[in-house]
Amino acid sequence: DAADAALVGQTQTTITVETPDTGTGNTEGAVFNESGGLVVMEGEHFTNVATSHDNVFWNPINTTEAIANSAVQAPLSAQSTSNFANNHARVDYDISFTQTGTYHLWMRGYAANGASDTLYVGLNGAPLSTAFFRFLPYKTWIWTDLKQGGSYFSIDINNPGVHTLNLWMRETGTMVDRIVLSKNSNSTPAGDGPAETPHDGAGNPDPEPDTVATPQIVPNGGLFQGSV
Repeated sequence: DAADAALVGQTQTTITVETPDTGTGNTEGAVFNESGGLVVMEGEHFTNVATSHDNVFWNPINTTEAIANSAVQAPLSAQSTSNFANNHARVDYDISFTQTGTYHLWMRGYAANGASDTLYVGLNGAPLSTAFFRFLPYKTWIWTDLKQGGSYFSIDINNPGVHTLNLWMRETGTMVDRIVLSKNSNSTPAGDGPAETPHDGAGNPDPEPDTVATPQIVPNGGLFQGSV
């Protein structure tokens, strides 16, 4: 009747669905070209990003204190496990090597405190060690090569061709700005460090994460307008 009809209303709810930035519009599929025993990569110019077992992932961020005003950051909330290689969020960088040998790993990054200063390193999907890479001191952007135990990470490239550098989250919020692999172990990056290496197979970098269309849901009629 008329009284019942007056009680009928409609509520509209807006839902925004955001997907992990897999590199689309960033540097998805990029291959960095080692030259003269050196390769340099911006942290946010990853080739691929892999989601963790609890559905979190590394994200590009904008910050004026980073080189080129952007970096990549480990998830701000995550559940750590002992099987980090299979379960933790990972970011990958494909590199085409012409020179084989041992490469020294340097990274410029930032750690707010002792709960966000470490990550794991691997090559071609396999961890190099259960020891972690560490950013010290805290609260400042620094270049470091520090490996747990007091030494540094060296990466052996035994065959020319494309190899993948892997970084796994160990602690939340760790920031990586620029990555250097160099056969010259006596060369310490300073300032912005060497210029970024040219890469193939990707368009212009875009540090913004990919976001799908915003769907509109009308609960009363069960209608869905828009697409994902």
